[in-house]
Amino acid sequence: MGYPPELRAKVDKIVAASGIESRHTCVGDGNPANFMSELERDPRSRALVWEQGAPRMAVAAARDALARWQHGSASDVTHVVTHSCTGFSAPGLDFFLIRELGLAPTTRKLGVNFMGCFGAFSALYVAKQIVEADCTGRAVVLVACAETCTAHMTRDQRLELIVGNTIFADGAAAAIVTHAGFTGAGAAQRLSPAEPALPQTCEWALGAMENEVLPGTEGSMSWRQGSFPGQYDMWLDRSIPSALSGFFVKRGLALVAKVGIASAWGCAWAIHPGGRAIIKAFQDAFALLRIGGEGLEHSAEVLRRHGNMSSPTILYVLQRVLTSTRKDEVFMAGFGPGLSVEFGRLYRVPRGQRMPLGAAAPNPVDSAHTEGSPAAEVTAPSEAAASASYGAASGDSGGVELHRLSASVVPGAESSAHLPVPPATVASPVPSRRVAAS
Repeated sequence: MGYPPELRAKVDKIVAASGIESRHTCVGDGNPANFMSELERDPRSRALVWEQGAPRMAVAAARDALARWQHGSASDVTHVVTHSCTGFSAPGLDFFLIRELGLAPTTRKLGVNFMGCFGAFSALYVAKQIVEADCTGRAVVLVACAETCTAHMTRDQRLELIVGNTIFADGAAAAIVTHAGFTGAGAAQRLSPAEPALPQTCEWALGAMENEVLPGTEGSMSWRQGSFPGQYDMWLDRSIPSALSGFFVKRGLALVAKVGIASAWGCAWAIHPGGRAIIKAFQDAFALLRIGGEGLEHSAEVLRRHGNMSSPTILYVLQRVLTSTRKDEVFMAGFGPGLSVEFGRLYRVPRGQRMPLGAAAPNPVDSAHTEGSPAAEVTAPSEAAASASYGAASGDSGGVELHRLSASVVPGAESSAHLPVPPATVASPVPSRRVAAS
């Protein structure tokens, strides 16, 4: 990054303590020696990184999600909801998804943008509202998040900006949201006459989703225009980990109860891995509350393998947690500028179960929420299927499923990495490159 020798030792120390072994970038050839010169050679260089990389990654993730969706196909998609906070264009990600995936020209589209690291929560919440408001029960929402965080790296020597240089990375993820029990036209095409219409296993449902702002933390994290055209500064104050830890110790149990989870000691956890210090902050809070914190290891693993990709990151974590836990409920949480905390509940439901429109969603398959309970007997989705159905919690109207979390699209990611699906406006694929954590 071109840091002077007197600062290099401090930067090396930050990198060594980051808990990150590799990240990915859409910038140039990924060579750290050429990184900043690639970004600064032209006033539009940073914008072009997003315009070429973000649509390609979003399309790859969405294509993978649709390919693995057992309940329908691209022809069933009625809405596209996207999020990105690292770049913009009009037409945007939603347009490229509709065109490259061959979706109907009547597909409704909506960009939920510039929310920061909790952007996936916002996109899922909007998708959930769309499905619940649809009286036909046929709404299918494709959700995609794509970020090119590395396009905003800076030579600025302030510590609060150096930290961002060492942890952020590029990536994308996608998911499909439907009414509970939805089976589209594409489902029949995937099954032979001898196969059952729907396996009688369990899926995941998305219940209540909430948010809360931490008082007095407005200046702790910000995302504002920087010194160069198209470049934004990610300001990360060193007070963030302690603020989040203190907040969760004080309010965590209330947040868990607010979204309808019966016991903080009987659920799994999907936490956005903002950085190693954030994960440590939650570990400390769990220790004080004597909570096991199952699932936090997946946050650390996603951070280790990919860094902080901003909005798609929580979907990487959810993909791992939902395919491995034997708990019946999952508490998910993310945070971003504000400091704002977004959180929600996921719970198991029988696959294929359909709830009448306007009806309350069912209780979890097992509500004992204790170690050794029958929850251990519920089959979790396999890693190959990675199917995640999201539905409304008790008290919500209707039921919403979200099928197939696709947390991929860059070399080294869990699945469908490096798919050659650039937008038609790009002459050739712009590959995402592996870069060192520094």
